[in-house]
Formats: sequence, structure tokens, C-alpha cells
Amino acid sequence: MLASLAGVLFDGFAYGMLLFLLSVGLSVTLGMMNFVNLAHCSFAMVGGYATLTLMTRFGWPFLATLPMAFLAGALISIVLERTLYRRLYRASDLDQCLLTIGIVFISVAVFAWFYTTEQQSVQVPDWLRGSNHIAGATFANYRIFLIVVGLAITAPETEREHEIRFVLLDAPGHAVMRPAPDALVGEVLDAHCA
Repeated sequence: MLASLAGVLFDGFAYGMLLFLLSVGLSVTLGMMNFVNLAHCSFAMVGGYATLTLMTRFGWPFLATLPMAFLAGALISIVLERTLYRRLYRASDLDQCLLTIGIVFISVAVFAWFYTTEQQSVQVPDWLRGSNHIAGATFANYRIFLIVVGLAITAPETEREHEIRFVLLDAPGHAVMRPAPDALVGEVLDAHCA
């Protein structure tokens, strides 16, 4: 009974960490920057397909593809921020929503064209397969990996991140900087879309 409860709690925490990793950038862009970026899932999709392509077509090992997946998402977000998003920083929520929903539809169609709509899978390394049995409970290695990566990414913020948060939240000492310079807003958007 307690072993199965521990397993369910662990699986829930691992899935929650995955959802957290996918949504943290969205909450930053919407909450701090007041920009309705509904296309955040498209940037995650770019990273996923970058991993898939590098592993299946070029034979890269799983861990080597992860930094490239972040880079692919960052590069696409930089291009879109410079060409599309920047023009709508001070636009209405509806305009921002329409733009980003359009980006979602276009990205889904583009990836469906190149990769079909069938589910794609990658072979994870042997050390991420299987599970560990502790006190009668089963803990999947891949889920442990997700939790470790999620906790590492949510490490304490740097001095620059703290400064950006301070400015974007319109702190009293930085009121003269409001509205935030486009370069600063772009920096936050690019960092959290990756």
C-alpha cells in the first residue's frame, strides 16, 4: 500500500516537473513581461524535434542532443522575437494572442509536413531505461532524470536575472526605466523560450 502510494507520488512529481519545465517560460513572459505568448509550446516542439533529428538521422547520443535542443529553441525564438514579437510589445492582448496562436498553427503544420503526424520516438540510453526498486516502490530512471534536470534548471537566479526581474516588475527604484527597453524584454523572451 505505502509502496504503491510512494510510486504514484513520485510519478506525479516527475510529470509535474516536466509540465513545470514546459510552462515556466510561459509564466515569465506572461506574468513579468505582460506579453501573451501562447506559442511557447512551439519552442518546446522545436527542441523535441531537434533531439529527434540529431539522434535518428545523425546518430548523436541523447545527452549531446539536449544542449542543441535548447539552442534550436533559442535561435528560433530570437528570430521570431526580432521579426514579429518586438512589434507587439505594447499591443493589445488580443493582438498578441492572435499572433502567437498563428505561430502555433504554422509550426504544427510545418512539423507535420516534415515529420508526419505519427508519434515519433527516440532511443534513450540504457542508463535511462528501467527502474530502481527502493523499499518496495519502483522509481523509473527517466523520471529521476527529469526531476534532477528540473531541479538543476530552477537553481537560484543570477545577478542579471534578478536585475531583469526587478526592472520588469516596475520596482520603485527603477520606475524611470518603465516601459522596459525592448532589448531587455527581448532578452527575457529569448531566454525563457529556449
